[in-house]
Amino acid sequence: MPIATSFAAQVIVDDRRLSVIIGDISSVGVLVKGDAPLALGAKVRLRAIGRDEVARVMWVHDGLFSISFTHPVSPLAIARDNTSFFRDMHTWSGDTILASQPWENWSIVP
Repeated sequence: MPIATSFAAQVIVDDRRLSVIIGDISSVGVLVKGDAPLALGAKVRLRAIGRDEVARVMWVHDGLFSISFTHPVSPLAIARDNTSFFRDMHTWSGDTILASQPWENWSIVP
């Protein structure tokens, strides 16, 4: 099941480092927002906090692209390491959420 998120990362293609935003993430790949043109099928590396994953570009369209990992990853672990939402709002044991802050304690700040 994909996890909706938003955090900064890098996609490395050959010797180019591209700054990107990671959107949905699953065990097999991620949705990426970035301005650099990438070739369909290109081999890339996704770098984020605690991660350096090899992947392939699966589709590209209007500043968005999808990459597929060469092996399954833990989307919860990646989200936990790279977003304050998953770090601060949950109690963890490895890749498992043990407890979450109740919704009534959350607030939206304009």
